[in-house]
Amino acid sequence: NRTMIIFTIRLALLGFGFVMSMLLLMVILRGTPQTIKTYSVLLFWCAFNDVVSISADILTMERLTMLLPSFVFIAAGPCTLISHDFCNYCNSFFCGSIVQSTIIQCISFWYRLRILSKPSPSAFMLNMIFLPCTIPNVAHMASYRSAIFFKHVKAYDPALLETVEKVYPQTNWTGAFEYPTYSNQPKLLPTATFLL
Repeated sequence: NRTMIIFTIRLALLGFGFVMSMLLLMVILRGTPQTIKTYSVLLFWCAFNDVVSISADILTMERLTMLLPSFVFIAAGPCTLISHDFCNYCNSFFCGSIVQSTIIQCISFWYRLRILSKPSPSAFMLNMIFLPCTIPNVAHMASYRSAIFFKHVKAYDPALLETVEKVYPQTNWTGAFEYPTYSNQPKLLPTATFLL
């Protein structure tokens, strides 16, 4: 079955990424050479963010399809065994980790440009730059407002199963969780703006 092959390949890639990120975290925590001690702060936060992202992705194992006027997310991972809300929260953390990855990359570019002309900032200074840049994103992901937003925007719609089965007729979606994100929702604009 084609879908199982795709899921297997995806799970293998996610598993490989998870193992590599965990190895990087362990190496950094055990000690890094003095020459890259400061840069290891950015490597640590990048690997930590990857672990969060991969964990959320493994839990949801989402597929995305576009059925106008909405995007339909199909969660077929272990989160469906816990609750539909848990799938929403995992997706929220996955999307937030993508934003967080962009923040880390921007700080990393700044760091590399800075060390070309000035002394390297201390690890403490990098953490002091990183944390204020991270707080708004983490607060948004963990806040009650975010949970309410995702609960209203991604309301479970049983009628979607019929449509999804037409799009993917070769797949048995029993037990999967389908939910739409309507593109004409007024609440979607502030979050999309925040993510940009």
